[in-house]
Amino acid sequence: MATALFLGAFVFLLVLSLAAHALFLQLGSRWVMIPNVSFGRALWATVAVALVDLILTEPLGCIPLTSWGWALLVLVLAVVLSLGLTWLIIARIFKTSMSRAFVAWLPTLIPAACLCGVAVFVARFYLFEPFKTPTNAMAPTILGRHWEAPCPRCESPAYCTPEDERFRSNRPVLMVCSKERRSCEVANPPHAEHEGDRFIVNKFVHPQRWNVIVYCWPEDPTIKYCTRLVGLPGETVVI
Repeated sequence: MATALFLGAFVFLLVLSLAAHALFLQLGSRWVMIPNVSFGRALWATVAVALVDLILTEPLGCIPLTSWGWALLVLVLAVVLSLGLTWLIIARIFKTSMSRAFVAWLPTLIPAACLCGVAVFVARFYLFEPFKTPTNAMAPTILGRHWEAPCPRCESPAYCTPEDERFRSNRPVLMVCSKERRSCEVANPPHAEHEGDRFIVNKFVHPQRWNVIVYCWPEDPTIKYCTRLVGLPGETVVI
């Protein structure tokens, strides 16, 4: 049910975003007096721009970012390519110049800003909120920053929190086997660090037992924990 609600909300916002961008693109074309631009043509241009952006971001997202300078260069390259292709697509579909396509595109910044505001100030606080797992307390169900190596007993992936370089030794590393769900000792695991899992919290459903939940630490509400719900109000948990 929660997944269906999330997918429904995502599809609704996607359709609303495309329709709003197309409407403002049509208004922008009238502003610069580009003839014969219907809502259908504006919608086709909007969809084409969205598809090109999607195709463009895939290879750029696979580029390893080894430094802040390299990351900034990739970001600038992505923005320049995205905007240039956007104006080129609008110019070709509307059969006009790049400069007039740029001016016609400017009003589409209004719905983009409005939708960003809705996502940040409404959806994030009351509907859905993205999280990145900070620790491996829920490993292997949900992983934070981790090392990965084969379990010496069953060869399934095993995980652990990366060790601090200052305290590393030659002793085997204690890891959690993803298949057996118990600890194992791995000698010399690869020190390649993997990012933590990302997930989205649904804020308008009632938590049920065994759900994975995010809650605020009572002593400091700015600190959030991710765990599995075992005890419900009024119950006593015995370990």
